[in-house]
Amino acid sequence: MQESKSLYKIYSRNRIKIFNPNRYNRGDKKKNTKILCIFVIIIIAVMTYVIIYRSIEPIFKTICLDEAQAIATKVTNEESTRVMANYKYNDMFTIEKDEAR
Repeated sequence: MQESKSLYKIYSRNRIKIFNPNRYNRGDKKKNTKILCIFVIIIIAVMTYVIIYRSIEPIFKTICLDEAQAIATKVTNEESTRVMANYKYNDMFTIEKDEAR
């Protein structure tokens, strides 16, 4: 009896589901949602870091330049004081008077 059924069976195959939206959703909605949330949080964190860094960077550059100038001025003054300790005021200048005065 089974042979008689198989003789009359028409060939059939599974249908190709190209445009089926449920094709990729195989019960992993929670997993996909978690991954999406983590991805969004990471993007927000990176963008926050970039925005804060861009707004603070000019302030730090200005502070560093001012501090470098202050240190350079201090070192220059200390070295000039050491060098000038060997000389007196009269050694630097020679005053000559004209005969007319």
